[in-house]
Amino acid sequence: MFVRFWILWAVAGLTIATWLFRWAVVTGQFDEPRRAALLPLDDVKPRPQPPQSGRFHLLVLVGLAVVGVLLTSLTVILALLSG
Repeated sequence: MFVRFWILWAVAGLTIATWLFRWAVVTGQFDEPRRAALLPLDDVKPRPQPPQSGRFHLLVLVGLAVVGVLLTSLTVILALLSG
């Protein structure tokens, strides 16, 4: 029974990681890797831009964290009850 759950858990994690990587590539997160490598050495601080959809991203992140904690808790509870 737990083997199926862990396989499902691994597939879900891989799916989420693949989706996040695809999002990063599509939105151009990897466009300027050389510039990003030198940013810690830059003395000029860029002016922060106001977040466009920060609240949505925060809600998604909190939602994923809650789902992860609930699924992990469910696994522990099932393991304790079964033996």
